[in-house]
Amino acid sequence: MKKSKNQLSILLFAIVACVILTYYVGFIRGREIVYTHFFYIPIILAGMWYQRKAIFTALFLSIVYILLTHLSPRPVSINTFTRCFILIAVAYIIGLISDKRAKGESQLRETRDYMEKLINLANAPIIVWDPLFSISRFNQAFEHLSGYTANEVIGKELSMLFPESSRDESMNKIQHTMKNTNWECEEIPILHKKGDIKVALWNSANIYEKDGTTLLSTISQGTDITERKRAEQKLKELNHAIEQSSEGIATADLDGKFIFINKRWADMHGYQTDDLIGQPLSILYSPEDKKNFPKVWKEIKKKGFLRGELKRVRKDGSSFPAIMTSSMVKDDKDRPIAIIGTCQEITERRQAEEELRKHRNHLEKLVEERTAKLTTVNEQLQREITERRQAEEELKKRLDQLEVYYKATVGREGRIIELKHEVNELLFKLGKEKRYGV
Repeated sequence: MKKSKNQLSILLFAIVACVILTYYVGFIRGREIVYTHFFYIPIILAGMWYQRKAIFTALFLSIVYILLTHLSPRPVSINTFTRCFILIAVAYIIGLISDKRAKGESQLRETRDYMEKLINLANAPIIVWDPLFSISRFNQAFEHLSGYTANEVIGKELSMLFPESSRDESMNKIQHTMKNTNWECEEIPILHKKGDIKVALWNSANIYEKDGTTLLSTISQGTDITERKRAEQKLKELNHAIEQSSEGIATADLDGKFIFINKRWADMHGYQTDDLIGQPLSILYSPEDKKNFPKVWKEIKKKGFLRGELKRVRKDGSSFPAIMTSSMVKDDKDRPIAIIGTCQEITERRQAEEELRKHRNHLEKLVEERTAKLTTVNEQLQREITERRQAEEELKKRLDQLEVYYKATVGREGRIIELKHEVNELLFKLGKEKRYGV
């Protein structure tokens, strides 16, 4: 608004100056000179600032010129009208040119504003730098990627955006690729303001002057692939773990054809990994299991999980028992997209179980034999115990009889001895000699 007022003030001043000049030269000096050349100054200014409206300035100055010429001592001539016509024509031409220029500038400004908004609001990070690798443009997506605001990096060295560990490599890569007009899919890490490292895939274009040789700047658009790289790393680790797994692991599409197998799975069945890709799962089934394959496949799709023992067939035709586990793989919308299965050969387990069964049967036989022997020994012991008890009872009876006999015999002898003592005492009293020597 202030600029518009200044322009109007300058234009009015120029018009007034031209009117005064006309009056001074025509009335004061009374001379005939080509002073109307000064009229082109306000006309040109009006044309530059107000485009086609400059014709009104030319008309006003022409009228003033005619009136002052009419009032002056000199008569109005054809030159007077010719000059006025030229002024109006010049005003029209300048106004027309200025109008086209203004429209062009307006379109250019709109285009520039549109491009500015397009760049600034683009989802992809965009950065622009000059031939000296000084940053000149920086959009909002790049602010989000790097953590810096545009004001923090505009005019700074491009290298500040790269991690120190890969800074030289990144700059060498950019210098090398800038030799071409365009360069695509360059993976260059960006150092976040907080210290994190973001990985981006860059596509860039060099902008040259009209001569096609002088480099003006380089614009680069990136795609943040940090999460993708992390996912790829996790996938790589997962693939490594799958490849190192002691179990065979494979995936199949919903048509029952292999789309991935690990080395253990291939070795287990005597194939190379590429031999089975695209082949139906039933190629590894025994004739008995092939008959049940449609039913099993339907059960997996219905329940989403199935586990059981199957007889697998190797490439050479030999077979082996295995435990198969199959699970349905679904996407984030819970739609089935594939089947993943694990295969664990149990030949050694079956052999171990057979050996264990044989040992168990042998032990059971030994136990039965020993049990039979113990039964025989037990019966013999029982007989010996019974015989011993019978002998003890017989001995007890004999001892009882012997005790009765002993008591009877010992009691009589004691009474005889007592009587002998009494007889000896009576004889002693009678003064006679003892009769018994007891």
